[in-house]
Amino acid sequence: MYNREQRFGLYAVLMGRNNPDGTKPSASNMWGFAGTCDLSGTGILTTGVGSLTIKKDDGAAETKSVDFSSASSTSAVTIEEAVTALTTAAFTGMTFSSATDKDGVTRLKAVSATGTYIQITGVLAAALDFGQGIKYGGQGLEIFKYIGDQQLGSGLTSDTDQIDAQTKDSEGSTGGITRMNIPAIRLGVTAALTVKLDDFGVRECVQRGVWDRTADTYTPPNANTSKDVPTFWVESFAPLSSKSNNNLGDENAIEKKTLWNCKGSIDEPEYSFDWATRVINITASEYINESGTTVAADYYERMSKAAYTALDLANV
Repeated sequence: MYNREQRFGLYAVLMGRNNPDGTKPSASNMWGFAGTCDLSGTGILTTGVGSLTIKKDDGAAETKSVDFSSASSTSAVTIEEAVTALTTAAFTGMTFSSATDKDGVTRLKAVSATGTYIQITGVLAAALDFGQGIKYGGQGLEIFKYIGDQQLGSGLTSDTDQIDAQTKDSEGSTGGITRMNIPAIRLGVTAALTVKLDDFGVRECVQRGVWDRTADTYTPPNANTSKDVPTFWVESFAPLSSKSNNNLGDENAIEKKTLWNCKGSIDEPEYSFDWATRVINITASEYINESGTTVAADYYERMSKAAYTALDLANV
């Protein structure tokens, strides 16, 4: 148990797109397209074959060719045709199927037999709607991370998003008062993450736009598209200590904070005679998880420092 310990600083932050149904991806909960998907666009397939990469935790990435040449039309690939192509590619420990998401929508589903952080990436992954790629672009279920003092700025600050407590009074004919006390209503969390690195991938993940990975350019969203942004998740890892007199490195536990259902924006970069930082503005709201249960916008758990080290987040 690591309750009632003091928190100091921030070790790491991970973030990535949610599934098309709004849920956070996990080894047993990765969703792609519904109905049919169009794989005829530029750069997705070459003579019916596309490339897909899957990485589990800190393991080596596995890239394979996925053959859709047997599909009746690459501009309208069915879920069954996608399942056949992906299954034939034989990714290690991966199962693909047609299943029903939390909203009752039939979609392409991916499940990994092992792992905590599963990334399904590439142009093909986005076209299959992993990471909400059909509507919002990107390259699938990518995880972006900021680790350590060289990447993180002043840290992650957050406040409760709520409607304050209210009182409603009604005065009677002789001056008497009838009062209704209305408690505060907790809506979610607003947060600001200050980082040192300007990552085009994070910009694309959070606020749309297009990161051209070949030319290494980023085109921000326009006024119309910026009104509709994807949802993403954030995990932060902060060290805890129970000692009254500490040295750096004495921390014996880690607190992990998860923000499930996030939308956000990123402040414009600074160009000045100083080290520039970027602020990622985040609003996290209640959401319905894969079990159909409404949960709070944030979740907290604690682990030993050894368990945190074993995650090897720098290589996720």
